[in-house]
Amino acid sequence: EDMDRAFGLQGAIYILCNALGSLVGFIPPMLMSSYGFTLQHSYWLVMLFSMAFFLADLPFYYLAIRSSPEQEGNGEGFRFNLKSKDVVVKFSFLYMIQNIAFGFFGLFPYYVNTKFGVKSDALGGLFFVSRFVQAGGNAVAPRVAKRLGSLKTISLALGLTVPFWLMFPIAPSFLWVSVIYILRLSIASISNPLMPSYFYRLLHEDEKATANSLTTMAATASNVVSPRLGGYLMENVSLEAPPVLGGGLYLIYASSFYLLFRNEGEDEGSDVVENA
Repeated sequence: EDMDRAFGLQGAIYILCNALGSLVGFIPPMLMSSYGFTLQHSYWLVMLFSMAFFLADLPFYYLAIRSSPEQEGNGEGFRFNLKSKDVVVKFSFLYMIQNIAFGFFGLFPYYVNTKFGVKSDALGGLFFVSRFVQAGGNAVAPRVAKRLGSLKTISLALGLTVPFWLMFPIAPSFLWVSVIYILRLSIASISNPLMPSYFYRLLHEDEKATANSLTTMAATASNVVSPRLGGYLMENVSLEAPPVLGGGLYLIYASSFYLLFRNEGEDEGSDVVENA
């Protein structure tokens, strides 16, 4: 329960900061209209500012790591033969499905620009509002999980997003796409802090770093595939193919999550790792 709250708070703070960052979309049009910048030069300036903020983050990461007590290792290092290997394999499979489906949202600016002619300022406004909604979902997730249990909450939140995926192709305007986008995100964000929290509770204590590395590798591999697949579908099949595929994959994602972990038991603060 404490881990749910920690991930929820961390996610909410991160998303609120991300919301402020989404307002950067208003800067290129302003530079072009008020200061005579070209489109290319205005985006280069934004990228330089973004790089400066990224570099400014590094000392804070260092201070956070220095101030946290480091647990002693067991001397075994990275290994594939884990006691929690079933849990790692299941989550790796789930993260791959999630990222392949979610690749559509990496192409979302291209999608709305091609379909409705939307520019970066309108997208910045949408992302700004949606991030606040997403932060709210992260904040309430621990309370929902306390009532329903993490497994049911995650599965239900993921499953309820499926209809919204399928609404994108029939949306008649950018306004409707924005409403669908925000509603889908508000529901899906409830699962965001609960997934890693649930994952870590199923692991043996001395295997968490290795398990996280393995699932991250699986997620990264699928992240390489998903934009290319989405772009291919948009160019060669239909502009609407990726959201339809995403809806189908999220249905598989939600049902698979429940089926794979239904025998692990609900985790009301107890150690369920022996079932892994």
